[in-house]
Amino acid sequence: GTKQLRRDDIGGGGPPPDEVNDGAEIEAFLDEYVAQLLDQIFALLEALEEPPKKNKSSSGASSAPTLSSFIFSVAMENLFGAVPRSVVQAAAERTVRQVSGAAKMNALKFYGALVRILSAASNDPLDLPRSTEASHSVFIPVLLNQIVEESSDLGQTMDLSVDRTASVTSDGDSSSSVMVRSVSFSKPRFVIALASLSEVELVWRFRMLAQACRTWNDLLPYYERILDAVRLAMHHPNRGVYKAGGRLLRGLLEGLTSTRMSFGTGSELSSEGLDGSSYNFEWRTPKESEWEAAATVIHAMLSEAELLTFGKKLDAAEGRLTNFEPVYGSMKNSVIVDRDKLFNALRIIHACQRGGRWIMAGAVADAMRAAASDPERHGFLSAKLISSMPVVSGVAGEFDPSTAKLLWGRAYALASVICEAVVTCRPDDGVLLYRALEPFELAHEPFRRSSQGRMTVHAARGYKAAYRPVIAVKMNFNADGGVGRGMPRFIKKLRLEALQDLRLGLTARGGMANEDLFDRIMSQMTMLSLNDFPVVRSEARGILTRGLRVAPMWMRRREISRVIEELQSAAETVGKGSSDAREVDGAASGASKHADKGPIMNGKENGEPSNSAVSTATRAGGTKVTKEVNYERLMGAADVLRSSASSPYIMREWGLFSLIGRSISRSMLAAERADAAFIVGSLFTKLAALARPLGLNTLSLFSGCIEDEAAHFSNDSFQLSREKSIHTVEDASRNHSRRMYDSLNKFLIEEAGIADLAPAEDSESALESPANETQWRLQSLVATMFYIGMRSDLPPPAPVSRFFALSVASEVIALRQVAVKSVALALVLSERRRVLQPGCEEQEDELVRVVKSVLCAPAFMKRFIHKLALDQADELASEGYSDNGYSDSVFAGLSMMSLAKNVDGDACWALVGGRPWPSSWIPRSRDTLGITRVRLFETLAFSLGPSIVYVVDPFIAQLVNEVEEFSGVTADTCRVIAAELVSGICRGLRVPGDSPQISRDGTQLVVGSVAEKLVEWVDLVLDAFSGHEGMVNGGTLLRLIASSDVEGTIGKSIGVYLRNRSISSTPLLDVNAPAHVLAKKLRYMHALVADADPQDDKSAAHMAGVVSIALCSSNDLYSHPLKHVREEIARCLSLFSSFVTAAAIENFLSASTMVATQLEAQSLQLDSSVLANAASTGIGAATDSAVGSNADAASASTVDTPTLLSADAVEEAKKHRSRGGETLSRWISVVHWNGDTSNFAQFLPVLLPSLFASLDDSDPERISHARLALSLASQAKFSANVLKMIVEVCEAAANSSKWKVRGSVLPFAQVLAFSRLFTAPSEILHRIRMIIVRLLQDEQLEVREAAAHTLVPIVRDAPQETIVEIREMMVKLVIDTEHAFVSKSRRRKKKQAAESEKGTTKVVDPRVMLERHSAVLGLSSMVMSSPYDVTDWMPSVLMELARCINNPAPINASVRRLFAEFWRTHRDEWQTHKLKFNEEEREVVSELLISPSYYA
Repeated sequence: GTKQLRRDDIGGGGPPPDEVNDGAEIEAFLDEYVAQLLDQIFALLEALEEPPKKNKSSSGASSAPTLSSFIFSVAMENLFGAVPRSVVQAAAERTVRQVSGAAKMNALKFYGALVRILSAASNDPLDLPRSTEASHSVFIPVLLNQIVEESSDLGQTMDLSVDRTASVTSDGDSSSSVMVRSVSFSKPRFVIALASLSEVELVWRFRMLAQACRTWNDLLPYYERILDAVRLAMHHPNRGVYKAGGRLLRGLLEGLTSTRMSFGTGSELSSEGLDGSSYNFEWRTPKESEWEAAATVIHAMLSEAELLTFGKKLDAAEGRLTNFEPVYGSMKNSVIVDRDKLFNALRIIHACQRGGRWIMAGAVADAMRAAASDPERHGFLSAKLISSMPVVSGVAGEFDPSTAKLLWGRAYALASVICEAVVTCRPDDGVLLYRALEPFELAHEPFRRSSQGRMTVHAARGYKAAYRPVIAVKMNFNADGGVGRGMPRFIKKLRLEALQDLRLGLTARGGMANEDLFDRIMSQMTMLSLNDFPVVRSEARGILTRGLRVAPMWMRRREISRVIEELQSAAETVGKGSSDAREVDGAASGASKHADKGPIMNGKENGEPSNSAVSTATRAGGTKVTKEVNYERLMGAADVLRSSASSPYIMREWGLFSLIGRSISRSMLAAERADAAFIVGSLFTKLAALARPLGLNTLSLFSGCIEDEAAHFSNDSFQLSREKSIHTVEDASRNHSRRMYDSLNKFLIEEAGIADLAPAEDSESALESPANETQWRLQSLVATMFYIGMRSDLPPPAPVSRFFALSVASEVIALRQVAVKSVALALVLSERRRVLQPGCEEQEDELVRVVKSVLCAPAFMKRFIHKLALDQADELASEGYSDNGYSDSVFAGLSMMSLAKNVDGDACWALVGGRPWPSSWIPRSRDTLGITRVRLFETLAFSLGPSIVYVVDPFIAQLVNEVEEFSGVTADTCRVIAAELVSGICRGLRVPGDSPQISRDGTQLVVGSVAEKLVEWVDLVLDAFSGHEGMVNGGTLLRLIASSDVEGTIGKSIGVYLRNRSISSTPLLDVNAPAHVLAKKLRYMHALVADADPQDDKSAAHMAGVVSIALCSSNDLYSHPLKHVREEIARCLSLFSSFVTAAAIENFLSASTMVATQLEAQSLQLDSSVLANAASTGIGAATDSAVGSNADAASASTVDTPTLLSADAVEEAKKHRSRGGETLSRWISVVHWNGDTSNFAQFLPVLLPSLFASLDDSDPERISHARLALSLASQAKFSANVLKMIVEVCEAAANSSKWKVRGSVLPFAQVLAFSRLFTAPSEILHRIRMIIVRLLQDEQLEVREAAAHTLVPIVRDAPQETIVEIREMMVKLVIDTEHAFVSKSRRRKKKQAAESEKGTTKVVDPRVMLERHSAVLGLSSMVMSSPYDVTDWMPSVLMELARCINNPAPINASVRRLFAEFWRTHRDEWQTHKLKFNEEEREVVSELLISPSYYA
């Protein structure tokens, strides 16, 4: 308000005197408040500990207070943006007095933020117009005078250079030096020097002055003196002082050139802006004179850096150059490699770059500038690339492009020359090398991760997460706004500043404008990223990888190729089997000479690798290494290649992939040192994680379009099939990729020594694994490279295919794991190529023939199965062996791409294709089968055909019956492997169409057929399984077979046969069979139909109907004594109820009716027997379960007269009925938990009465099951007819003779009504309410109280007329029953006591007592339906209830509970609520609510 007031004053007229006085009082108050606040802040900052230095963490506990610099900055900016200008000026003066005192290095960052904010706030152009008085800074003159001293003329004139002279102190000591410089101006000559302060005090004042310069709007009056101070500081011998001088130079340039928002939080717009923002921020744009001053400062300071670097400055002619790179290049031999001087020079260059990034932001390519000015593309580029909004000074640069390019080129050319000189002359000086890299980080600053000091940018970008609730409140409903809509103003400002910094960084990519210089820097960074010093490598790697992101593609490829060559040469070791080392080194160096702009790498065009530059660490048959590995260079190259700027590009480009394929195996073999092995292994992991079949297919033109079989398009249907003609277009890139692919395979084949793996006919030795003790690691790496480089358009060469096939039975765990994945992937891609690439059948047949010749040899197949069993044992932590974690560490990349040995389920299906398994809503059981191995054998059977059946046949029996044939493997593991084999082969085996396997009706097997053999396998494995785990594994085996969805395979037919066979046995389910046998058979029946389609699978629907009738028709089976069998029955019935064919629905309805009839008959028999036994024993009082049993018998018209049981048989009959109720509860719970409730709803009215009756049980666990089933069933989806029948069942259950059954209706009815509040007809809802109201008059107290609790939400959601009707009915009932009760007032206590002694007390009719209690409970429910309000009708109702306070129990207890609850919910607002009562009502209610005083 004060700021708006001041702006009105400026516009003229002025406010009224009263407003002026008010404003003065406010300003005086704020001035005093801010002064006290600053005193508290200064005291807090004094107590802070000095923060740890960069990249170092503090150690030990501390009691000093801590403070967030980000929170402090935001708080101060918000504070001083809201107070008047006079308050800001006063605060600035107090602060300048504080910072002018002793240095406070412990709170340097906080004082700097305070100075920066106050400097910006004290010259806000929105407050007052710019004037001479307003433009004077509070901080800059004071701090400058403390830093720089002026003295009289020394009698000599000096140029602008700085001489080092010794200052003579009073005692003649010249140990401390002071920088003295004489400047010639038009005014009389004077001498300036740094003040005689300690180094700490100088650093403090330089840092404070730098912060003040950053945000002051008019630095032209001060910049010459500030520049003098910078020059003096940069030549100071102390490191801290010249570093502070560099920060002052950065602050000076930032103050002159920064395009920034004016101080404050902006003003709120009257209407929303075009970009969706709600606030407006004024932007401060530098003037032309400020740009020129900044350019002058940069040129002057770079001249100082030249003086320190070369010992001289460029002359006037050279100073007018437009390209400094050739000049600096000619002077590179003149660089003075002096540590201190180069440190100073590098600090100057870095400060010019950091502070002058606004002026260098124009150094962009002409193409980008043209694109930015294109009106058609401007919108895209503004948002995605340049982000020019809301900057007003230009879309592609802040300053003149030619000047920006000149400044960028001069700064980086000088830094490049210094770096080259340091590398040449001082390669062992790690500190100097590290400092030489410092100026190169700026060009790609936006790509750096922000440190803790840059948390402002983090907060600005993450405002949505932090301020989401605030934004949600400010957002209109369903409003479409732009970025930052409705966010707090200061967060909006921070975000816009972050966008501006990002724009500057993107446009400051000077390499796009000076390609030659950028090329030179990239080459230098590539070599330095391989340096022996880790810190130098790390810094250079960061610069290089950030540069690769913006470098041209040819440059990126070239630098990555160089690093790959360096990786190989660093690991180069020569043995007997390789060429001479000099030849290798010469080839490698020759290759690097040709790595220029074009696509020439390794001495050949188009990136084709050169075989002459390759040697091996340990070739097949070779000896160990004879040349030492350069570990530092090896680690540096691996670090660069595993970065996100290199690795994805390598795995997408065949030229680079072929190079890395040659280098990675050699480097991994050579890296024996732990740290090098870890880094190279991480590189391999990263590349493996990015692996995918590289589809470099030729362009395919299809005649027509792809036909969607489900849609059946009639016109121009396009189909992907072999009949359609496919035209391929050969191009140079495909041929080039093919040559590189073949060259890489040839190299890897030679590297692994598998070139001689030619097939040998009928030779058992030819099927031995190629691995041996000396070659296992090499061949594992080569196999992985083969796998990563597998292509989708070309089959692997025959030696590679044979190598993979032989390696699946290798003794090396890592090798065989990769080989198994590779064989599966190769066969799957082969089948796809047969469809997509007609004409390639010959090559694909060759691949299958090679794999078949190896795997279909009996001895090799047995060894292969043995190795799979060992791997399974290792995974299950049973007896076996491991590779000490080698495969888990080296091949961790395969885990990342969901192809590792432990990956199961959906991931392995993603590799091969098809639907995930399980493919239905039935979850997979906790079996131990490995789906990856099932998929492997499915793929092998699909490609190799029936021959695999006859090869595997003898080993299935051995796995089951002769476990000793597979040493090191347990019997359980052998059975699991057998199940995986059988299920995989059944799912994937294709049989010729002219070879019948099963009869048309699916009930008979053809004798001698493959199907007969497969069924024998299934029976053998199922018989071998035992125990619960065996039952689960057997069920999974049958599920896998029956759910086979591969077209043309035999699995689905075998599943149909097994279904028909299972329901044709006699008897279908033997009640007298052992429990585990019965449970296993039920689990297998469930598995055979678990994944079937409920709508179309007729055989599964037929089986479901038959088994359902069998389960429900037998009373002993349905109520089986064993809990495990009952669980399996419930599982089967829940699944069978999902089939929707007409026959299945009819069969299941009959089964449900059977269950309901049996349970009802058992309940009736129990009730009659209990009543008869009680009468025969002379017991007068029958139990509640026997009361009204005749009524139940009359209602059960479909049940015959029950046979009475003896007393001994009653207990067994109760247990039998209880077990049947538990089965029903589990059945309904499973259906509603994860089943098809829409189809089951039609059976629920039949089963619901028995479910209600199941609550009349003494077993708490079974009662809990029944309650869960009722809760889930009440939330199911019902049609209108089903809902009507369910309400009728509830009404009948509410009239049951058993109070537990009546009580169970209440929670069911409550959820039923609530879940259908907006969908059910009003008649249905009214009937549900009346059920609850009638149960208020139940004979059992527990039922009445439960009905009262249920009525509360029901009344709250009921229509108004229903509420009035119920209330009037309850009030009338209270009034009608009042005559039967005598009030127990204090006056009549003695009389009532006397009558009680005489025995003349009036006895209340129990029926009247019941009616009155029900009315009290009903009215209590209505009162509690409005817990925090007092409606108009509530006082009269409370009066009626108050009259019942002295009635007999349980009426009085219910009334007292009501008033206690009423007081609890209405106490806080009682002063308001009591106004709804008249005086008499308040007195009565207060007497009941508030306890009387002791003195009352």
